[in-house]
Amino acid sequence: MTRERECAPDPMRIVWLLESAAPPSAGVLRALDAAERLAARGHDVLVLQKDRPEPAAGSACVRRQVAAFDADTIPPCDAVVATSWTTVPSAVRSGRGAPVQYCQDYEPLGIQDPALRARAEAAYRLPAHKVAIAPHLASLLRQHGAGPVDEIIYAIDQDRFRPASAPRPVGAVTRVGIVGPWSVGWKGIRSGVEACRLALQSGLALRLVRVSAFEPDAEETALGVPTEWHVRVPHDEMGAIYHGLDVLLGTSTGAEECFFPPAVEAMASGVPCVLTDVPCFRGYAPGRSDYALFVEPQNVHEMAEALTLTACHQGLRGQLRDAGLAVAARFDPERHAHELEGVLERAARSGPLRTDRRLASCDPRDVCAPAPSPAEPAPDDDAAEEQLLVTALRERGDRLLRADRFADAVAAYAAALRLRPADPQLRDRVGSAAFLAGDAERALREFDQLLASTDPIAADARVWHEKRGLVLIGLDRWSEAARAFERAARCTDADADTFNSFGVALHELGDVAGARRAFREALRREPAHADATRNLAEMW
Repeated sequence: MTRERECAPDPMRIVWLLESAAPPSAGVLRALDAAERLAARGHDVLVLQKDRPEPAAGSACVRRQVAAFDADTIPPCDAVVATSWTTVPSAVRSGRGAPVQYCQDYEPLGIQDPALRARAEAAYRLPAHKVAIAPHLASLLRQHGAGPVDEIIYAIDQDRFRPASAPRPVGAVTRVGIVGPWSVGWKGIRSGVEACRLALQSGLALRLVRVSAFEPDAEETALGVPTEWHVRVPHDEMGAIYHGLDVLLGTSTGAEECFFPPAVEAMASGVPCVLTDVPCFRGYAPGRSDYALFVEPQNVHEMAEALTLTACHQGLRGQLRDAGLAVAARFDPERHAHELEGVLERAARSGPLRTDRRLASCDPRDVCAPAPSPAEPAPDDDAAEEQLLVTALRERGDRLLRADRFADAVAAYAAALRLRPADPQLRDRVGSAAFLAGDAERALREFDQLLASTDPIAADARVWHEKRGLVLIGLDRWSEAARAFERAARCTDADADTFNSFGVALHELGDVAGARRAFREALRREPAHADATRNLAEMW
């Protein structure tokens, strides 16, 4: 990856991992543009992808096809940039440079298959440096346990998306653009189409311009709104579509929308916007509200009124156009490259994030200590990737537990459990951490599920009966706690601690004779047991 360096005072070696660039989606094009701009700033940039790279005249970075992303194909470098959740395990596992996850959205939200979504969620919790392209996305990543996140400004192609030479005049028919798939509920496309139908019924001459990666849905066409369809539009042709719009309607319903580039691209193209009042759209220019008419999500009446107002008032359209152009100018590719460069430099200096393999050491009298869960060798690539995710999530949970971040530890262990739902030690960790986090009911559910699939007198059963007892004591449910410790005492490996805890519960219930018997049994098994000795002495 050697070439003449142009301007970077401390050039880095950066490897980008790209699953596929065909067909080139908007997200892929933005990632490639960022890579090119980093190369132009003097860094050695290599893009590895699993399909054949298209020849690019004047490209400043090297693009290479590989069969897999691993230590054999990823050269030593300062940073390995994962561009999708599927590439994050390879970036972490390769050990070739600081792993960095370039996040343009939170991908699990768009995955319908539960098992695949669980894998994607787990990938986001792997120890990679996260970089998010919007404030709402950064917040969403933190909420989902992705760890520390650096936020940088996003970029749109300011050359491709620019206003037409003259604003569109108020015409006989208002052309309203809606971009996105009907099938994804949180995109809110139904409410937007219904708002267009309502505006039509109210007398506005309107034509809907629909852009989607999918063919028209029968439910949508049944609504009867006159529609001009554009399916699977190449990104470089979107500018012409924006120039043919009078207004763009953004219909997303809530937190799932992370950035939605079409709204910013439309603003950059001089198109007035009506947007739902959700964090994504508000995040384009925090503190400003003049760049769009904001409406309540899924409120078709508000949407229809805003569309009618925008269609009929040239002055308002001009105000929205000017404010939108000013906001869109923030998303400058060079600024994006500069801020990304800073994140990569910091990641390169700090190196790979720690994955400490030590387990928490806790006093089992005071808390439920999670039991260790040894990793098993994986027989193939998919299993190896899953094992990497499970191990990293388990280790993350262990670190969080030692830092007394119990709720975060629950999230990490639960993510691992979704990948390995039959793993009893992972479920034990979820229950133990939930108890420490104050979620006693969840802890009981996890321990009950473990006991339901275990020999009632086995060694593991004794541990989980005792942990149930500790949780129940915390809830002041002494009768149930006594029954839990009694069941633990029946197990083959019951010890002095087991009988001492059983005696404490019985004493609290007023069963003095039973408590004495339990304390004496504890001392029979361990004559020097300090707690049992003291408890028995206090009863005389």
